[in-house]
Order: sequence, then structure tokens, then C-alpha cells
Amino acid sequence: MHIGAKKNNKNIEQHLSAIRARATVLLLEEKTCEAAGAALIKLRETSPGMGMVDAIIYAQAVAADLLLVSGDPHFKLLQGVEFID
Repeated sequence: MHIGAKKNNKNIEQHLSAIRARATVLLLEEKTCEAAGAALIKLRETSPGMGMVDAIIYAQAVAADLLLVSGDPHFKLLQGVEFID
């Protein structure tokens, strides 16, 4: 978000405030990282090229039973994701 906002001459703090107002911010837990690492190979079957950070984000949303909203194509075909263009 910082890069997109800065590149488009937008107010970064305004964007972050909007995200905080509409999103659930989760703390990263070690067990979630371990689960993401274990699931990464399977996730790559549905989403080739998915990296560890994306796997952690997805695992965190699944563990918290939250809908993941993203425009990242790595998440497009996964369950529990609302993909935005």
C-alpha cells in the first residue's frame, strides 16, 4: 500500500487509516508460520509461484476464520478469499 500510494502521490497516512478502519489486524504467531510452511507446497498446486509471505497471510486468515480480501493473483483461486481487480 505504501508504494502504490506514494507512486500515485496519495497520502500514505490516509490510506493506512482507511485500512485500519475496515480491516482486522492480526498478530503473527509462530504456529501459523509453521502451518504456512507445511501448507506451501499444496498451496502452490492451486497458486503456482506463491511465496512464503503469501502463504503466511493466507494461513493467518484461515486460522482466524476471516475472509481474505486481496487483489494479489496468488490468492485468486483459494477458498475463503474475496478477490478484487
